[in-house]
Amino acid sequence: MSKCLGTTCWARALTVAVVALVAASCGQAKVAEQAFYAQAAGQPVLIAFRSTPFKDAVAKRIVEGMANRNHPVRMIDTEKLVPGCERGCAAVVVMDSVRAGGLSGPVGRFLAGAADKQVIVLVPTSGRGTWAPRDRGIDAITGASRLDRVEDVANAVLERVSRRLGERKG
Repeated sequence: MSKCLGTTCWARALTVAVVALVAASCGQAKVAEQAFYAQAAGQPVLIAFRSTPFKDAVAKRIVEGMANRNHPVRMIDTEKLVPGCERGCAAVVVMDSVRAGGLSGPVGRFLAGAADKQVIVLVPTSGRGTWAPRDRGIDAITGASRLDRVEDVANAVLERVSRRLGERKG
């Protein structure tokens, strides 16, 4: 029989839940800033995310898909996103994990203050993959962080980036 009584039991359960959430969020690492196709003449494409196996694979596939398109690509950590960094970009791809029903602070502030939301492609990842942003002016591709979906998500992002670059499928 458990000796756990009343509020002590709830406090222990809450502590375990908080520790589990913190441990889960620690699975993301900062992304080192990288540039690809720096000599390309077109407007840059910016990719912002925190490193996870899923987001790393999607970002790699996006960079590969941008080869020979004459647009430089830059990857940054989402903590570097600030309103206005979308200016001068042909497209800004933002991948962020949904935690406690919302996006991370830096991503939320960026989206709230972005002057040109038409260039933004948001990829929020959530447990079930059904979360959608409240701001309907944001183009979002929702999904869960499943490695078997990397190609599908990357292709959807590349299609939307292509639209922003003025490219047509032939």
